[in-house]
Amino acid sequence: MKLVISPLEARKWLGIIAIGLFLASLASLAVKFFVLKFSPDVNNIDLFVDFFHLDREKNLPSLFSFLLLFISSICLAIIALGNTRANHRYKKHWFALSLIFLFLSIDEWNSFHELLTDPLRANLNTSGIFFFAWVIVAIPLVATIFLVYLKFLRDLPPHTKKLFFMAGGLYLSGTLGMELINGYYFSQNVNAILNQEAIPAMIYAVMTHIEELLEMIGIVTFIYALTSYMSRYVEQLEIWVDDRQKSSISKM
Repeated sequence: MKLVISPLEARKWLGIIAIGLFLASLASLAVKFFVLKFSPDVNNIDLFVDFFHLDREKNLPSLFSFLLLFISSICLAIIALGNTRANHRYKKHWFALSLIFLFLSIDEWNSFHELLTDPLRANLNTSGIFFFAWVIVAIPLVATIFLVYLKFLRDLPPHTKKLFFMAGGLYLSGTLGMELINGYYFSQNVNAILNQEAIPAMIYAVMTHIEELLEMIGIVTFIYALTSYMSRYVEQLEIWVDDRQKSSISKM
């Protein structure tokens, strides 16, 4: 059996799913607002919304985001293995990136980074753009990784380099850029949002949706960059599964 993956087709369908989940999540919020406005006694509406909400954990969109990051980790590992066979000088960089994206995929499902927010906010008394205080750790960490990988990025093929920077820009605009903006808005309207006042709550919901959409589109672009790179520069990898067992014939 041969599995052929087209980078363009993968980008198209993953992008369609990402935008579809974005629209489904917005639609679920609109349904919630409409239903609760006219039928406030309806039960289980939150269960319906939570299943599609982009800013919730362990639901359909978070599963998709987890899979995007996990697929990225697998692609990076394949590139690293291909480059290992070719004795490529950056094979350790590819392996390390694979581990980083594996961690990101696990974190996407479990949101470990958010555990840093409360203790950091309590100890540093953060507010405004640093209301979601985990970004205080993330920003210097991302900057350090970028500096370590600067030579690696410089030596990438021009097409891959362009896509890497595009993907990174989109993803970081969402996960850090919008998180800073959302933190400021949330800290200024915390009571209104927590009390589900219509306008502040909906504005904040739209902002978090933009954040999640940027992250998903960024990773879709990254997967496109990786699969394009694999199609051009990685040796063909073959996986053989052989279940034949040696047997001895006993003579009677």
